[in-house]
Amino acid sequence: MAATGWPVRLCSPVCSGGKVVQTRALDKGVGMVSRVSRGVSPLNQPPSITNLHGTAGLLWLSNQAESWHLSGAELAHLLGVTSTTLNDWLANIENNGDHSPELPKSVIERIGLLLGLHKALVLLTPADHSEMATEWFRKPVNLWGLTCTSIREHLLSDTRTETLITLIRQIRAETT
Repeated sequence: MAATGWPVRLCSPVCSGGKVVQTRALDKGVGMVSRVSRGVSPLNQPPSITNLHGTAGLLWLSNQAESWHLSGAELAHLLGVTSTTLNDWLANIENNGDHSPELPKSVIERIGLLLGLHKALVLLTPADHSEMATEWFRKPVNLWGLTCTSIREHLLSDTRTETLITLIRQIRAETT
């Protein structure tokens, strides 16, 4: 059982000849074993990203922007939109909740990449020191191909998606 009292669910794909033939799910603490129908594991399916994911990510990112020392204009620049558009989206989300604006797929992708960047940085930090990830974003570093520049400045000077993906890959390579 997890600390919350709920069973922890573990999924284990079973392979035969390089192909997943079934998936076993174990509920730790309960001892239940179930089988998923033969074929491709649900774990191999690409996740379905919806607009709700995008709006949740946008709210997280707007809160994270403060600790990353990003202005609203800089955050909009990273997302590839105008400040007015970003402010309209945020106001619409706050005022309408379930009827949030339809975000373009490219913006949802960039939000996901920025979340991935944050996650990659946090994974590098020692336990209980996640504030280091924020420092690495804001302060100049000589890591990941950056020479005395911050991740923040690097991304603001080159907002191409490829730049962000390359940086995330370089940081993630440190954790493997």
